[in-house]
Amino acid sequence: MSSFVRPFALAALALFASACAGPSGEKPAAGRVSETEAVLPPAPASGATVTSPAASGPAADPPAASSPVRSERPAPQPIASAAGSAAAAPVLPSRAAAGSGGAAYAGGQLVVHEWGTNTVVVGSNGALQRGLQHEGDDLPEFVFDRLKQGDLLGFPALDKMETPVIYFYSDEPRTLSVRVNMPRGVLTQWYPAVKAFAPPIYNATHGPLLVMDPVSDVDYVYNTPACQEKYTAPPTAGVLDWGNVQILARDAAPRLPDAPLDRSTWSYARQVAANAVRVQNPSRRVSPESVLMEPQDERFLFYRGLGRFQAPLRATSALDVVRLQELAEPITSPVWLLNVTADRGVYVRLERGEAGFESRLPDVGSAQPMAAFVDALANELTGALGATGLYHDEALAMVNTWRAQWFSTPGVRVLYFAPDAWLERELPLTIAPAPAAIERVMVMRMELLTPSQEDADVSGMLQDLAGAREHFAALGRFAEPRLRRAMEIAGGRTPPHAQELLREIAGPNTVDSLGE
Repeated sequence: MSSFVRPFALAALALFASACAGPSGEKPAAGRVSETEAVLPPAPASGATVTSPAASGPAADPPAASSPVRSERPAPQPIASAAGSAAAAPVLPSRAAAGSGGAAYAGGQLVVHEWGTNTVVVGSNGALQRGLQHEGDDLPEFVFDRLKQGDLLGFPALDKMETPVIYFYSDEPRTLSVRVNMPRGVLTQWYPAVKAFAPPIYNATHGPLLVMDPVSDVDYVYNTPACQEKYTAPPTAGVLDWGNVQILARDAAPRLPDAPLDRSTWSYARQVAANAVRVQNPSRRVSPESVLMEPQDERFLFYRGLGRFQAPLRATSALDVVRLQELAEPITSPVWLLNVTADRGVYVRLERGEAGFESRLPDVGSAQPMAAFVDALANELTGALGATGLYHDEALAMVNTWRAQWFSTPGVRVLYFAPDAWLERELPLTIAPAPAAIERVMVMRMELLTPSQEDADVSGMLQDLAGAREHFAALGRFAEPRLRRAMEIAGGRTPPHAQELLREIAGPNTVDSLGE
């Protein structure tokens, strides 16, 4: 930013911070504001990019409600066989072209592959449930988030898809620019460090330095209703821009940060034959005045976000019958309906009919023991992913990463692959220069509440506070949406202590869906 423009920008940001700051005595107010140096650059020129275009206009918000499932279980042993997924951007050749799918990279050109998971919780009435921003697993400490890197970038004084990973394959070293957008959400965590992100956070000084993020800071007190509405509403227009990403030679020996599998599932995603990547963006502060721009190596680009968008399928459940209805784009992938208890599981693979998908809930009375169930479904999912375009080791990496949460977490769930158009609309990806081929797959995970589950949650809520707290604590990161749904069903029977419990467990956002 030029020295001529900067004073005016500082003055405008200071005025904003003053208008939105909370009253003194309740929380340190935002005061002097420093302008960011990390202004997002314009997108690369047309013709030099691979991009999944953003939606032409905002889609209607999904219906509000609330919902859940049980705590995640320790990861079972990974499997060692299967393959891939896809969704090619419109400017690219067909996904079968350029050797982008199959058992492994065939060489000869630049290929980009991506996989990820998006999770929603749905009530028996089909309504998406709020409160899904809680973490389901532990990320390594080196991963960046909005506050951690915002401070390094010098973002001013103001404002989760879990685990999409992007792989790069090239016969030779090269440098690319990579940028991902989330038009109806905010990107919350990533690695390696980015050059810039949006929406911004703000660093204010009022006595000690205050770094705050309205997206995640529920206690911040705003002076005006307009500011409160603006910064506590569902976040939108998320952007991550890595700037220059170096694709290292295929025989390079990258310096990967430590990520033991006994502490997180991070390193499963490394078990692929992709080229390593390196970025050199702000990585840590060495003094109040300077930051270190040390290189960061990894096997992929990682990011995670929170959004408010409509899932491609709508699900309802009544009398043990599950009905799934397409909302916009047709679902061309298989659809799996799972019913999992603490020690057993059963699933059916649904075929699309004229009215969508419908099935009786699989009977856990005839379910397989957990180990046999998990192995069978993991192998089937791995093969289905391979049929979509991901390489064999990528499909294995994805299934091993999500094996515990997809297959052995108690609950009723639906798994399917997002339509290409949905992925392009909700998560545009821009890469320049354009690769010869790109494959993107998003496994949609729908946690479906049956009437019997909802009745159990209402009963749990109607106990005294200690009993209600114990019931919902067992639900892990799904406690908040399930409590919200129980309160909705109970209506006037909701006891006062339910609000107290909600305040204890509620997270900062009221977003409807979590993109894993």
